[in-house]
Amino acid sequence: MTTVSIEVRCAADEVFAYATDPTKFAEWQEGVVSGSMNTQHEPALGDLCRTTRRIGGADRASTSRLVRFEPPRAWSVQGIDGPIRARVDLDVQALSVDRAPTALAQPRHRWYMKSMAHAIDRTRRSWPSEEHRRRRWR
Repeated sequence: MTTVSIEVRCAADEVFAYATDPTKFAEWQEGVVSGSMNTQHEPALGDLCRTTRRIGGADRASTSRLVRFEPPRAWSVQGIDGPIRARVDLDVQALSVDRAPTALAQPRHRWYMKSMAHAIDRTRRSWPSEEHRRRRWR
């Protein structure tokens, strides 16, 4: 799991609105090409977030489901497609620094690679065994 803490001189509700808006992801997440929600209204649990990232020179789209939404302090999405399904949690905490509105944003990423692990395991099982390779080259 990767956790990053970012202190921002801005009110917590502004930080939350910016950090959870998929159309802004490309401004602060490396590799993001675009992002969108599947709804025009205030986000709600179960809504879908679509993010496209440039990986290895190609654009790769992924979909996540909104699993926690507690504005202006907590937001979480869980990947639902693709071989790598990330869980991203964002916690925003209001701080009082120099009397200016300041917020602490803490995004955490957990990468679930079950699908990829299963695919690799299936591929390995289809490889010839060491015994088979030895007999074949005698």
